[in-house]
Amino acid sequence: MCRNAVRAFYNIPHSMQIPCELCLFSGFSRQIIQILRDANAHFETFDILQDEAVRQGLKSYSDWPTYPQLYLDGELLGGLDVVREEMKSTEFVSKLPKVA
Repeated sequence: MCRNAVRAFYNIPHSMQIPCELCLFSGFSRQIIQILRDANAHFETFDILQDEAVRQGLKSYSDWPTYPQLYLDGELLGGLDVVREEMKSTEFVSKLPKVA
């Protein structure tokens, strides 16, 4: 994982990946992406359905069975519920890398 980056690992209902079109993402993924956009956070996404090894590997690495998973500086923050709670903290939001 890159340092100083937020990564959201998600799944989408089909193989077409167009990050700017939120309608393509699953409900939870769409919500977490919108939360990050609202915070003006710079983030990257990866479609875990495109690589089964990554999908299973992340479950083992993080010990977190569901997606989306959000990482900051290589560390798991959690899923949607955790991110929603963390976003209430101005200290947390200030740690997110921002879009230039």
